[in-house]
Amino acid sequence: MKLLFIFILISLLFIADIITTQNNFLNADYNHFPKGHPPLHNKVGNFKDSDYFNPKHHPPRHNIHKNVPKN
Repeated sequence: MKLLFIFILISLLFIADIITTQNNFLNADYNHFPKGHPPLHNKVGNFKDSDYFNPKHHPPRHNIHKNVPKN
């Protein structure tokens, strides 16, 4: 029973993390991103903001969308 409670707690934390990272991109200009969407996670520390807006640069490696072209 305790394991079930811990599992539910951890899954709620993951859901809250996904919701908050999605809300961070609501004000972004979607037209600047390759394939029309921003990266879903903002956790890559060595990327500058300008690298996200430059289509020649790679999106983060752990991007959930697999159809992003690797330039």
